[in-house]
Amino acid sequence: MIDAFSFKGSIQAIVYPRMIYAPNKTTIAVIGESVSLEWRYNSGDLKDDLYEVVFGIWKSPGFLKTKLIAVNSSGFSLTRSTYKSSLGWAGNLTSSMAVFELYNVKLEDSKKYGIVVEYGLQNTPLTGTVQLQVVSRLQVESRHPPKTATLQQTNVTTNKLGSLKTVKVSCHSRLPKIVSYPGNPFIGKGKGNATLLWKFELRPTETWKNSIIEVVFGVWKYPGFLKEKLLLINNTGGEKIRENYEKKISCNFDMSLLQVAFTLHDLDKDDENEYGIQVEFGLSRAPLTDSVKLRLEDPPKINTPQQRNISVRDGDPLVIKCLASGFPTPNITWKKHGKTIGNQALYFISIKTFDSGVYLCEAHNQAGKDSTEITVRVEDSDNLEFPTTQRATAASAGNACPNSTDPITYNSGEDARLFYNRSTHENENNFFGYRGFINLSLFAFIKKNQSEGTCSGPSKEICLKGKTEFKTWNQSLLIINIFNVTVNDSGLYAVWTSFSGVFSQDDKTEKCFQVIHLKINGNSSETSSSPTPHSTPQSTQVYSSSTTSSGASNSPRALRTYNNLVLMISTITTTVTMSVNPSIWFFQFIKSRKIF
Repeated sequence: MIDAFSFKGSIQAIVYPRMIYAPNKTTIAVIGESVSLEWRYNSGDLKDDLYEVVFGIWKSPGFLKTKLIAVNSSGFSLTRSTYKSSLGWAGNLTSSMAVFELYNVKLEDSKKYGIVVEYGLQNTPLTGTVQLQVVSRLQVESRHPPKTATLQQTNVTTNKLGSLKTVKVSCHSRLPKIVSYPGNPFIGKGKGNATLLWKFELRPTETWKNSIIEVVFGVWKYPGFLKEKLLLINNTGGEKIRENYEKKISCNFDMSLLQVAFTLHDLDKDDENEYGIQVEFGLSRAPLTDSVKLRLEDPPKINTPQQRNISVRDGDPLVIKCLASGFPTPNITWKKHGKTIGNQALYFISIKTFDSGVYLCEAHNQAGKDSTEITVRVEDSDNLEFPTTQRATAASAGNACPNSTDPITYNSGEDARLFYNRSTHENENNFFGYRGFINLSLFAFIKKNQSEGTCSGPSKEICLKGKTEFKTWNQSLLIINIFNVTVNDSGLYAVWTSFSGVFSQDDKTEKCFQVIHLKINGNSSETSSSPTPHSTPQSTQVYSSSTTSSGASNSPRALRTYNNLVLMISTITTTVTMSVNPSIWFFQFIKSRKIF
């Protein structure tokens, strides 16, 4: 009988590959950011049999539905053509570390991804999966941020010289990432500055100088790169700004704190854009990127007029404008009794008593709104008085004009109109006429029964050149017009009455009848040579015209009036566009010299 064989010796166990670290089963990423998915594995006794590492879209129960990137045992990677700009390899097979980075993630990137580590056909591969959930930044800020994946500590059994040994593996790593961002969208104000600040992290052994090639800021282009580079910072702290942008953009950075801030100056509507940052590490690693949309907003503002009431005659034309500043350019609407009746400006070719009432101007844009009211009163009386800012001050008894009176204020470039009451003695035989003076210097006179003044006196040149005119306005008023005023037109404008004889009554002697102090607000480059005794805020100016019965045919006059109204409306239409300059209210009747 043959005895059974007996074997003596030790049995050597095979150590198979296994995963020792993986991302969270559900990993949160923010829209527009980059996310790194890292796996670490121990190949055990099959280290030399590693064939490739593949990453892709996972399909249950356990394989890759779509391969996106494959890395062979030599470290050469091959990426699917449609994913070359959105996916990259950042791992190291020598260190048994597989890292895949998805750039500028979008909502549609929310999928289940997986990794397969292949050791040849004769061995079972390692696999791992992760569910990527892409959310908006607002969603992240509204709740506690998810915990970042931490490296697992696993007991790994290895074989060394035939003996069993338990080794405790603990791996800790921090991948580069952006940790602080500007608000998105970032809201700026017109003519102001916008500072966009980013802060990032590097690996523990890395610094700005030894790992970052350059940090670049510029105009961003979807899906994830800079269309136009505006400013560059290299790893020594040197800056380079795009030509013609030296005054538009600046930066402030701290290489030790790993933060950089870019400031855009003197913002206007052309600066509204999407801007981005790229932190470049060289060709071997994907850059850190982020982008932000810059939007300009400035709430509308209507300056409250000093005079909110306006009185006009029945049948007169009237134009009311409402100007406001803001960004985007505010839309203007006019309302009466809650109903919208117009925008930008209101035109009354022949206003009627039923047009009296309260008119509401509203200016609104996406940043807010502003509103104010103006009351219009339409009168039947031919004796309707002008606002006190437009009425001449009666002179005291004697032949001297007062050297000080409350001024009427205009802005440089406007046409000034000064109204004076006509004398109650005009129809008497002794009445001779009116004389117009500027700072006690005669420039024109109007004879009895004449409507147009005649240029005369030491200052007649301003009349002859069409700078100033003196004429009757209607049956009760005279007017002095000064066109395209400058600060040099400031001064005292007086009307004197003249009679052919000498009388004891003060109101029938040659004397200063009425006087108006005109003050012009000019540009800083203008200087005034005329006295300005008082300075008061600008008032809302209201002008009116009324027709008079002169016995002449009304048809040619009506035709001239109609034609000039059409000309006036077309001219004003070109100027009703909103301006970003400080706004003023402007209420103006049609210029008498253009209508009559």
